[in-house]
Amino acid sequence: MENVNSPEGVSIFKPHHLVMLVYPFKDLLRGESEELALAPVYDSALRDEPKPLISDVAVIHNTSRDNWPETRFFSCTQACFGSTDLWASKGDFSDDSRLIHDMKLATSGHGITKLRILTYKTHASGEPMDMLRIARRTVFRLAKGKDQKSFAEYEMQLKTYDAIDRPEQWSLDIRDLIRGFSDRAFRHVEVRSKMQLIPDHSVTWKSARRMPFEDVLSTVSSAVSLTTVGADEQCLTCVQEFNNNERQPIALRCNPKHILCRACMLEWCHAEGPEKMSCPHCRRRVFDDDATIAWLKYGVRGKAYDRDERFDDWENFERSCTDLDKNHAENDKQEITVRSEALHHIWESLVAGALLQSACSTPLHLQPARTPEVAILNEALRGALLSLHGRYLPISDLFARLMKSVNHVFIQRCLQSSVSKTIPGHVAKRLKLECPAVDDIGLRPGFNEFARRTVSRMLRHAQLRVCRCQPVYYHFHGLREYYNPDAKACRP
Repeated sequence: MENVNSPEGVSIFKPHHLVMLVYPFKDLLRGESEELALAPVYDSALRDEPKPLISDVAVIHNTSRDNWPETRFFSCTQACFGSTDLWASKGDFSDDSRLIHDMKLATSGHGITKLRILTYKTHASGEPMDMLRIARRTVFRLAKGKDQKSFAEYEMQLKTYDAIDRPEQWSLDIRDLIRGFSDRAFRHVEVRSKMQLIPDHSVTWKSARRMPFEDVLSTVSSAVSLTTVGADEQCLTCVQEFNNNERQPIALRCNPKHILCRACMLEWCHAEGPEKMSCPHCRRRVFDDDATIAWLKYGVRGKAYDRDERFDDWENFERSCTDLDKNHAENDKQEITVRSEALHHIWESLVAGALLQSACSTPLHLQPARTPEVAILNEALRGALLSLHGRYLPISDLFARLMKSVNHVFIQRCLQSSVSKTIPGHVAKRLKLECPAVDDIGLRPGFNEFARRTVSRMLRHAQLRVCRCQPVYYHFHGLREYYNPDAKACRP
């Protein structure tokens, strides 16, 4: 569900209108005849569950996108300075027509509209009916920080909205949120549900992509013949008779008498994970080889991460970054030499990786790497890295300096832009003092998180991806790029 006239190219430093969506919004329920009703997730049985790609607590902590800024739904369209009061009257139009009319007016003026959305069932007329209720709050940003506000509410049958065929991104986004076409839409609903204490709704996904324990089972166990274990012997774990199929008896290497069936062994491995998996008889660790554990958890063999066909291009890129994500740059005290061109090359490679994300995962207009602000971020980082070239600094210190420089560039761009005349005085004062609140600059939701994550990866890359096995500056091991600081060719 992507608008061909994608709004990701609209600059926030020019007159624009931002439409923010929130779904579900439980407070819109009215009366005992109404109950919250979430629609089934589209085609879920054929889709992989949107869950972390790596089962590692530190990596999940540093890379999880299951936060409010990075699950928000919004669209940004070009607008003009000004306002309107030509809103549709409730008695003159049906609510679906009013919504389309009012949103066309709203998005024409510089400002922001918040749409709070609820799908519910009503029993007021006897027969249950699937309904949609939308509360709109529009604020036009006028000169000298003055605002003009408008509020309205729209209600219709859900099938009425489904029949609306509109190209505007806000309309497509509502449909995505309600039907769960994208993974981001599902994560948005999950985050909103937790915020409102709404119970999880049951979703049937495709079979999970689990660690490939089957491929390494022979390194920690050996098959046992049925004649060896004896007739009618049972697995002590599942209490089922051994056979030559899924219940084949296997002996762990800790003791040839420590026998269980293959199915139980695999299930136990998936339940415990490679680091905690132990023999059910003596509790000795089954996997004590770090290389095997690294391959099971991260798909890594030595320095290389090879493509896993179970994952798409962007998912493989994300999985290849796990070495960079085990720690965040702001907490890393290791010192590195600032090689400005090498670091900028790494930055560009990381942004290119982010651009691999599909619209099925996150709609294109919601991907920070596709916005005009990335070009500003790119130039800000290049200038900051050049000013620090040759310095030997702790990674945490370098991260703080780079983010401060980036923040300064965005503040100056905001103050020098045409939209600065609509900034309230107290906000302009904070910006001039370079101590803005989170929303003062007006960056798109999730952009700051993207910038911090990618800068952290860039600095951690410079520390961890050093390899002198080839006499060239940049080379690959699988999908991972390494650099040789001793190579004279292309030395920055």
